[in-house]
Amino acid sequence: GEQDFAAIIASSEADISPATDDRPYFFQFERGIPTSLMPLVALSIVLSAVALSVVAFRLRRGASAVGRGYPLLFALLGFGFIALEIYAIQQTRLFLGHPTLAVTLVIATFLIGGGLGSGLSQALAIDAIERHPQRATAAVVILAVAWGLLWTPLSAAMIGQSALARGFIAVLSLLPLALCMGLPFPQALKRAGADGGRDVALAWSLNGLMTVAGSVAAVALSITVGFSVVLYFGAAAYLVATLVLALVGREV
Repeated sequence: GEQDFAAIIASSEADISPATDDRPYFFQFERGIPTSLMPLVALSIVLSAVALSVVAFRLRRGASAVGRGYPLLFALLGFGFIALEIYAIQQTRLFLGHPTLAVTLVIATFLIGGGLGSGLSQALAIDAIERHPQRATAAVVILAVAWGLLWTPLSAAMIGQSALARGFIAVLSLLPLALCMGLPFPQALKRAGADGGRDVALAWSLNGLMTVAGSVAAVALSITVGFSVVLYFGAAAYLVATLVLALVGREV
């Protein structure tokens, strides 16, 4: 009776804390980032450093407002997209009943919804996106946080429905977020291309690079502090992207 359970967990060399839905790694007894994951974490840090170096180089080179800000923007979009996607997969896994189903359904929703959003940004919403591109990324922040807060009570209320109904509910709840996540990329790519083809290649490279780094970071964060933090890191990336778009828009 001299120590409570929390004190015993804290004093143990191994991580014997109980697994939760937020940190479901029941097989993980190492404290901190697992040794097997460290090479990938180190690689992601190197990739992130390369990305930041490119952004710093563009800032010092005195490029145009678009040229200075958009490398950082594409890096943020890559990191934020994959972080929110991984968070959504984890959150819908128990609700849908199988990890494979959650991965398939969520990735399909994000890709199809993002594609539809990209199409809308060059058709029906082209004028609004050109005038206020930061509104699209701001909408992602709002919808991501709202989905994170509302999904738990929604899934608890609908858990008794059929598998088909649960799949439909998951897709319908994520579709607005996926649509908004697809809005900023084409317009940003178009503006980056105005300064030359090299900027388009740089945009794609940074976006893909930070998608890889973001996936590793999301796993490391979920192991150490939980998936809920992954949501806020993804939303934070889109929030910073909103600030970048607002600042670049003032200078153009």
